Amino acid sequence: MSDSRAVSMQELRLSLINSKAASPDPIPATPALPANPDSAGPATDNFEDGDVFGPTDFSSPSSQSTASAIGQFNPSCKRPLEDLTQYAATVAHTRKLQRKDEVELERFAKLDTDHKLIWIAGTLLKVHEGQEKLTIPEAAYTLLKSLEAQIDHLSFTLLMDPHAAAYINTKIGPLSVLMEKLEQSAEGWITKAIKNDKSKMDTILSKARSRLMHRRSDIKRILFASLAVAISDAEDDTTAGNNAPVADARNIYVLCEDLLNICKRSGPGIQVTVQLCARVAFLREIATRESATTSNGISKFWENVDKELASTRTDLTDATMQSMFFGKILDNDLKIYGKFDLNSLKAS
Repeated sequence: MSDSRAVSMQELRLSLINSKAASPDPIPATPALPANPDSAGPATDNFEDGDVFGPTDFSSPSSQSTASAIGQFNPSCKRPLEDLTQYAATVAHTRKLQRKDEVELERFAKLDTDHKLIWIAGTLLKVHEGQEKLTIPEAAYTLLKSLEAQIDHLSFTLLMDPHAAAYINTKIGPLSVLMEKLEQSAEGWITKAIKNDKSKMDTILSKARSRLMHRRSDIKRILFASLAVAISDAEDDTTAGNNAPVADARNIYVLCEDLLNICKRSGPGIQVTVQLCARVAFLREIATRESATTSNGISKFWENVDKELASTRTDLTDATMQSMFFGKILDNDLKIYGKFDLNSLKAS
């Protein structure tokens, strides 16, 4: 039964093939019968390639149309660029960019992603180039507290030295002496490395000049304050004629103590001596003359002091004569501002 069926089916296929070749009209496809009645899907096991009833293409019309639509898509095409120029203008306004920078930002907004990356890389390289040209400033040199204290101490002691050659002269004045003492100090305040470093030396010099200026100002203020009563009373005939001391005047010893109190930390070692009294009397004499004869003498006080000292060294080359000169000025000061027992003081 099965064999005869198989033979007849083969004959049927041959007849169909022959009839198809003879007939120009195609035979409509007929759905294939399932091989197993329980099977839900089409049976293909009993069909050979090229069978008319064999479902060689299971594509549905909808899947074919979809495939056709997909086939028209070109994957190399990119999405059109979004116009960001308006947003760039908004950002430029918010950031308050200059007009040239705003134009540059709008040009950047029109670039595609690859071009933007290249633009950013170029900008970063330029910024890096600028950073390499920057010179990092060296850290400011800070004086040690101990060095500052030493400068303060030397500034005052040099100005109160009764043998000082000058007070503002740059060559023989206190500044050059102070720097020399720092260099020669056993503490090594100014080492060879510091001396060869201009910025550090400038810092030390600036500090020394500042302290000397302030100390000279303090000394001058006290000197001129001691003249207030003396000048007025000295012009009175009764006082000047009798060589009587000025009322409420500070004698030379009190004046020296007032001056030493400017910087108490600077002294042990600074004491009132006969030589110090003579030098302070010399300073007060010049202050008296400058205040009485010139309206701007106070502003040039230290210049005039240096000039008088230079003239004294030039005119009186003998040390004994110079000592007698300062002694006479001291005697005159004792007559005007009150006597003091100099024998109670020791010589320096």
